[in-house]
Amino acid sequence: MSYWLVRITVVITLWSSAWMMTASASPVSGGTAHLAAASNGHSLNPPAGWYPNGSATNGTDVFVAYVRRLDKQDHYESVIYRKPGLNGNFTIPACPAGGMKNVCSPVIAGKVNGMTYNPKTRQLVAAILNGSVPGSSTTTPNPDNLLFYSTQLTPSKAPNQASIPVGASAVCFDASYPQNGRYVVGGFGSGFHAYTLHSTNGAISATALPNQIIQKSWLSDLRRSWTDAGTVLPQAIACNPTYVFVVVDKRAGSSFQARIYAYKWSDIERGVNAPMYYTVTKHDGSALGSMELESLFIAGNKLYATFNANPDAYYTVSGIPLADY
Repeated sequence: MSYWLVRITVVITLWSSAWMMTASASPVSGGTAHLAAASNGHSLNPPAGWYPNGSATNGTDVFVAYVRRLDKQDHYESVIYRKPGLNGNFTIPACPAGGMKNVCSPVIAGKVNGMTYNPKTRQLVAAILNGSVPGSSTTTPNPDNLLFYSTQLTPSKAPNQASIPVGASAVCFDASYPQNGRYVVGGFGSGFHAYTLHSTNGAISATALPNQIIQKSWLSDLRRSWTDAGTVLPQAIACNPTYVFVVVDKRAGSSFQARIYAYKWSDIERGVNAPMYYTVTKHDGSALGSMELESLFIAGNKLYATFNANPDAYYTVSGIPLADY
């Protein structure tokens, strides 16, 4: 009798574990996330012809990547600016090609599509979309990669670049993971994968962490679950010890909607696709209108959202828990 009881228990346990590794559910609304009032926003003041894209913080300063398109073949260049303090407006001086210490980086070939900060190495990390080679007839893309900068916005000492086996359209860093922390890198065409990075023979290589992936199919679920008319625009990610936050916009004409999806690390590690989502509105609950949500960053217990249109500014966001719900 005890033998069969043990055997049945083992079978049920194994079946339950297998189910958990493939469990999936439609995203569930967690409610509304409100921006701070417009009067409490912080202007980004982009130079003419440039627009703000990725953003990050080291907890005391704000870093924003400004991007401009060079031609119709999707060639871009970028510059990262630093603003002291979490509050106040950006003042953008002319940035020389070689950069300006503590103010702006050297001009970067490619599009800085996302940024994060690693407090362990004190490095700003930029996800670069390179696209095809400028001035060349080839359509072979340069590899997307991560570039590393000091907080003075000078390129870090070699090695300074890490090639990633998935498209590096977004990046965030979780410092709570044992030893060196973990990066989440990827895109909506490949999923978001967790990696540790380490230096080997003068190059930075990435080691994938097993069972720590927001699957490409999960991201497709986000599109299917959002039934309003319009074009879905995947944007950015941010992460902390509890969550990976995924930003998705939807555009209909000149109007935008935005959702922030919160994936628990504990769910991701078990293969469970069950995010909560939060609909972003203005402080009074009205729709975003022509405001396009581009990126997120986290400082202490506050979440900040960066917009690249109407206006170009960043705001604190309330209504989204940063600890376990």
